[in-house]
Amino acid sequence: MADFVIKQADLEPELAVTLIGADGAPADLTTASSVRLRFASTAGVELWVRDADIVDAPTGRVAYVWQAGDTDIAGSFYAELVVDWAGRPQTYPPSGYLLIVVEPRLQRVS
Repeated sequence: MADFVIKQADLEPELAVTLIGADGAPADLTTASSVRLRFASTAGVELWVRDADIVDAPTGRVAYVWQAGDTDIAGSFYAELVVDWAGRPQTYPPSGYLLIVVEPRLQRVS
């Protein structure tokens, strides 16, 4: 089951995630310097890395606003978020990946 589904070439809705640590509690991002979204094929080949926004630091809420080209290819993809704690990266989720599905647009037949 996918963690997030979006249609091909759509840029809404944004990807909104609460970062949960290995202890099951939301990550407090108050002292984090940045969060980046890593997007890869399900074979593990990284496709791109982009900045995500910290929406609510104490509750670990982050969001990624899709950019043109991000969802042009239909398929299943893995994603993870990397928090930078003053030069010390930490990846969420701590195990596994978010599964993002980009569903194909219906094609017009002439």
